[in-house]
Amino acid sequence: MGATDRGTPRNVRIAIRPRPRDLADALEQLPPAQREAFSLLKLDGMSLEVAAARTGISVGALKVRAHRAYRALKKILGGND
Repeated sequence: MGATDRGTPRNVRIAIRPRPRDLADALEQLPPAQREAFSLLKLDGMSLEVAAARTGISVGALKVRAHRAYRALKKILGGND
């Protein structure tokens, strides 16, 4: 039936939100540029264009920093994949 040993179907991803303190601790472990990109986009809710203008970098460079931050946070917080 496509279930794992724990009874959860393989095609179901369960998102577990980190506690605010865990996220704050994880953010502190990021390089400053990645932390800034993540904070502007996800915590402050800025658009890519506005965040890029604010930091003085291109939208492409901001996307790279943000992606690296997401990947690092996933690893720090114990995400799979």
